[in-house]
Amino acid sequence: MLFTRERINAATVLSSGLVSRVVPANELLTVARGMAEKIAGYVPLAVRAMHEWVRHQGNMPPGEAMRLAGTMRWAIGQTDDAKEGPRAFAEKRPPVFKGE
Repeated sequence: MLFTRERINAATVLSSGLVSRVVPANELLTVARGMAEKIAGYVPLAVRAMHEWVRHQGNMPPGEAMRLAGTMRWAIGQTDDAKEGPRAFAEKRPPVFKGE
């Protein structure tokens, strides 16, 4: 696609896994904002780590990519933010993440 510039239809893109869903054009901005708000509510350090992993794992053998993911998951799990999520849930309040 990138090199040939051939267009493919939404059903093909969806079935290939390149996108998570297809929505009508008039709903696109609303759906995108909803997804962005959901992601923004996650632990920022974890979101950054996931972004970093996605950027780098494509050039790694699968075993190495999974080891990197495990190491990142462990490191994020040691942070104050990782502890804040369950604590906030137990206290029935929204979490306050500080990036620590």
